[in-house]
Amino acid sequence: MNELDQLRQRVHALEAAKEVSACLHDYMQLCDYLNEGFDLDPLMALFTEDAIWEGKGKRYAATFGRREGREAIRAMFDKYTQPPAHFALNVHFLTSERLKCTTSPLRKAPGCCCKPPPLPMAAPSSAVRC
Repeated sequence: MNELDQLRQRVHALEAAKEVSACLHDYMQLCDYLNEGFDLDPLMALFTEDAIWEGKGKRYAATFGRREGREAIRAMFDKYTQPPAHFALNVHFLTSERLKCTTSPLRKAPGCCCKPPPLPMAAPSSAVRC
């Protein structure tokens, strides 16, 4: 690979990481307002048709499980939009995220798979495809 191609690849990885970061921030902000009567369309627009949503760590795996596909994910979130309100307060924080982007073998079209690097004290992380 020549130098220009290497630079293109690096720029693509940086742009992809920025897009994934924006997607994560949008997801968390929308989830903060997830409540009775919430319109799920903006939240669902963040997921691909073949998306996987999975609770990580012992507590969240047991509580939320794994959902495959946008419709299954919508059905999970829909429970939180029905009366009575589920959350008294829901707040997500994302600070100092680190994303490492590589070409994804999971996509047929050119794409990116971004995964936060594991931290010694952190629960297992999950990958976000863009």
